[in-house]
Amino acid sequence: MSGRWCNYSLAMPIDPDGWRRQGQEQDLPPGTVFLRRDYRALDEHSEHDHCQMCWAKLLDPQFSAAHAHFIGEHPEVLTVGLATKVEERRLERWVCEPCFEDFATEFVWVLSAT
Repeated sequence: MSGRWCNYSLAMPIDPDGWRRQGQEQDLPPGTVFLRRDYRALDEHSEHDHCQMCWAKLLDPQFSAAHAHFIGEHPEVLTVGLATKVEERRLERWVCEPCFEDFATEFVWVLSAT
């Protein structure tokens, strides 16, 4: 993996009423398994995604030259994240590294090596 995790510092306290909390426990219940992966577009209509917690954007730099250029000009755009381990890629949920680190213990998320 040679992509970007996060090129900016997120000093976000874990506030029980914080803005990142939007009821994600419904889609990311305790025991949800995540894989660290490069983000890749699903198809021509679904070429980006967002962190389920903070809405940081994930883009596929291989999708097009324009996407690669945009990523180069916007250091806040991520190309690597943590995706839920699911049977069908369309059902994946993505979380950025800082949010995973902030919420993994509380939400009992699991990072898988495979």
